[in-house]
Amino acid sequence: MKPSEALRDEIARIDAIWSCCRRRFGENGNYLFGRFSIADCYMASVAIVFNSYGAELSAEANAYKEALLDNPFVQKWMLAGQQEEREAHGERITLTSVG
Repeated sequence: MKPSEALRDEIARIDAIWSCCRRRFGENGNYLFGRFSIADCYMASVAIVFNSYGAELSAEANAYKEALLDNPFVQKWMLAGQQEEREAHGERITLTSVG
């Protein structure tokens, strides 16, 4: 199913914000303002959704999304979410160390 025009516009808006922040402030790292910050924590869930649904992003925004998904804190958060979901379904798993 193709995303609606409104959804495509919203993805493009976020793409533009990410790309602008990276160009203006990202010279000292792979994140919105260079070093990993609270802004990246806020955007991590957006990156996960974009990744899950295969959102089409510019090269710059896609690189930022990938940096977020590769971040050990974000990976640990995703593993914790998977554990919570499995426990809700009666399974028991143990988190492994990331990074």
